[in-house]
Formats: sequence, structure tokens, C-alpha cells
Amino acid sequence: MGQYSRARLASANDARRGSQASKQDTVVFRCRQPVDRKSLLLAGTALVSALWVSAPPSAQAGPDPCTFPVPGTALCQGNQSDGIASGADFPTPPGPPDITVLNVNSLNAPGIATSGNNVSGISFLSPGAITINSDTEPFRITTQGDKAYGIFAYSTGGGLVTVTQTGGIATRGHRADGISALSFGGAVTVTQTGDISTIGEYAFGIDAYGGAVTVTQTGDISTRGYDARGIFAGSSGGGAATVTQTGDVSTQGDFAHGIRADGGGAATVTQTGNITTQGDFAYGISAYTPGGGAATVTQTGNIATEGYRARGTAAARSR
Repeated sequence: MGQYSRARLASANDARRGSQASKQDTVVFRCRQPVDRKSLLLAGTALVSALWVSAPPSAQAGPDPCTFPVPGTALCQGNQSDGIASGADFPTPPGPPDITVLNVNSLNAPGIATSGNNVSGISFLSPGAITINSDTEPFRITTQGDKAYGIFAYSTGGGLVTVTQTGGIATRGHRADGISALSFGGAVTVTQTGDISTIGEYAFGIDAYGGAVTVTQTGDISTRGYDARGIFAGSSGGGAATVTQTGDVSTQGDFAHGIRADGGGAATVTQTGNITTQGDFAYGISAYTPGGGAATVTQTGNIATEGYRARGTAAARSR
């Protein structure tokens, strides 16, 4: 795991407080607070889980309560303009009930629009498996604030993480990724359809890290800020990092790669569309395998870079 990946992997910092009324009774959930990424990394999974369980609030729950149509599933519809978060709008293990699936659809205007540091559009933290199925069309997810992700999914215990999002995402703030999906060793899969735009340092369009990582994205991506990458996929151990992207990608900022895949095993990038980068060391596409696996880049379209050592494509492996 590279130095940068380690720093981002420890970004369990986006949960909220609240209480949720079920049909039969009222359950009050503990709140969470932003936690320093580096500190969490050094402390390890145990400390992450401990901090995740108890913490002060960072946002309000949405006006309409989520429901639980079947065991293990939360459904959030209607007015969710203030955002959706585990602990505030639905419980997660150790529950009860233990929610592992979050479905978001049929939203009212303006969709999801949050404002404030650490206040994400959708936030789901759990020690177990996480599945988010979100369809925000015809609206989109917008956030304004540092570390205010469009969607944040984080399994602290190494569970599988799956995020499927239909609809645009726009963020503005330091480290405010469009989608951030993380797991300590579990497989991570992100599928997103719609345009993504971010403004802010280290604000990636999509940031996915886990044991094996697959990112499939259809739509244009634009980022503006230092090291604000369009898509980053990083896998640990012998897992593969695979990115398939269709649409134009544009970045502005030093080290702001259009697409980067770091594979513990193989790293594969397939991209159809134009890529434009403006900034020093800002590659159009980069695929790297520190473990010596195959690094493959397939690109159809034009790549234009502007800046010192800003290359169009780079594929490399270490032995």
C-alpha cells in the first residue's frame, strides 16, 4: 500500500448523529465524529472500530424518516435534502436491526444537498458488508464543505463494499470526493452513471480502495485542485484494480491524474473518451503494480496534458 493510499484509507470521518423512529419503538443511535486519517491508520482496525462506535454529531438527519421494508434493508425516499447517514437515519451492526443494504430512490427536489464540513450526501459506516443502491435522478447529490463526500461507504471490519449510484454528483471542499468507498481488505465495487465534478485539494471524483477493486463509471468527470484525481482505484494484497470509464475526464491541478489504478495484483484501465489534464506530474492515465502484476492501459480517444512531466499514459510494474 503506497503512502498516499494509506492516508486516504484512514478517512473514517464522515458520520452523523441522530435518532430514528421505527413503526414499533424509538431507537437512539450513538453519534460519530471526524477522525484524523493518519491516526486511524497507525492505530489499526481495532481503534477505528472503537472510534466509529462512539462520537459526537456532525449533521442532522433528513426530514423524512427511512423505512425498513425487509430485514437488513433501509429504504430512504422523499425529502432527504439534508443527507442520509448510518446512525442517524438507520442502524448498523451491532443493531438491532442490522442494516447492510441501503436503497435510496424517489427523492423530492432538490435531491440531496448538504452544506458544512464532514456533512456528506450519503454516509454508510459499518464493521460488516455494505451495499448502497442509490438513484437520485432527476436530481443529484451536491455537497459544500471539507471532507463532505457525495457518497461515503466504509467497512471498518473488512467487509464487502458495493456502491451503485445513478445520478450526478458535485462537491466543493478539501478532500470532498464524489464517491469514496473503502474497506480494510474486503472487495470494493463502485458503479456510477452520471457526471461527477469536484472542486478542492485531494477531492477525487471516485476514490476506491480495498482488497480487490472494480470501478465502472459512465459520464464526464471534472476535478479542480491539487492532487484531485478523476478516478483512483487501489487494491491491497494480491487483489486486482480494474477501472472501466466511458466519458470525458478533465483535471486541473498538480498530480491530478485523470485515472490512476494501483494494483496489489494486476492493474487494468479501459477508457473511452477524451482526457485533459492541466498541472505538473498530472498523467492522463496511470496504471501501477508494485507487486509485479500486469499493468494494462487501453484507451480510445484523445489525451492532452499540460504541465511539467505530465504524461499521457504510464503503465509500470515493480518486481
